[in-house]
Amino acid sequence: MNFDLSQDQHDIKRTARDLLTARSGFDRVRAAAEGGGEDAALWSELCELGWPGIAVSEEHGGSGLGMVELAVITEELGFACAPVPFLGTALAATVLEAAGTSEQQEQWLESLATGRRAGAVASGSRDAVVPG
Repeated sequence: MNFDLSQDQHDIKRTARDLLTARSGFDRVRAAAEGGGEDAALWSELCELGWPGIAVSEEHGGSGLGMVELAVITEELGFACAPVPFLGTALAATVLEAAGTSEQQEQWLESLATGRRAGAVASGSRDAVVPG
């Protein structure tokens, strides 16, 4: 059994690494950290590329890929120390798609998958998904 990434997943990883190397250098990471915020321009670009919804079905505004692709993107964002609200947003969307009511999915999922809203997941109850 082969547990390596597929060619498409390797392509996603390489593309993410290249993009983040060019767009999330230490100077931009430092500026965001010192400013107490995130890199809004980088987040906007990642949203245009569909990254927040990479593991969300196309029916809900995502890319329809899977958890491995989500992990690949998350790993590269962590490697780059990218100051963007990706992880919380992607996890909130994933939890909503898997366990949210149809009303919750209709209200929040597409805006999370496209990055128009940021989100987070907190423990404690089913109502703990907190779109921003």
